[in-house]
Amino acid sequence: LCQVLEFAGVRADPSVCTSQTITVRLEDGRVYHTGLSLPLGDDRITIDGWAGIDHALDLVIDLPVTERMLGKDKRLYRVLHGQRIQLPVTGTLERPVVDEERLARNLQRLIQVALRDGIGRGGDDLLRGLFRKLK
Repeated sequence: LCQVLEFAGVRADPSVCTSQTITVRLEDGRVYHTGLSLPLGDDRITIDGWAGIDHALDLVIDLPVTERMLGKDKRLYRVLHGQRIQLPVTGTLERPVVDEERLARNLQRLIQVALRDGIGRGGDDLLRGLFRKLK
């Protein structure tokens, strides 16, 4: 990975330089890749998708849900701990854009699964708190 980054003129932190297999193919002016994994604290993020020769992007970044991501809400983090979220990114290399509609669907799915699975782990308190905020 470091050799690829260096070739592209990108200076990478040594912790990013790992040995990994990344599947890459060039098709219709797009470079498709799967399997790119980067360290994020004690966890990892993965990035799959494509970047076009014209600089267009269509990527999915899979990352762990963190307490910071949830505004340090400990109850919500207790329910969502261990879950991952897929962040869809489109646009261009110069102006990447989060696809908010796809992200909203991913969040809805994540919350449904987490609440269903988390009711026995404090999810009932979370539901009561959410309903209080809606009143």
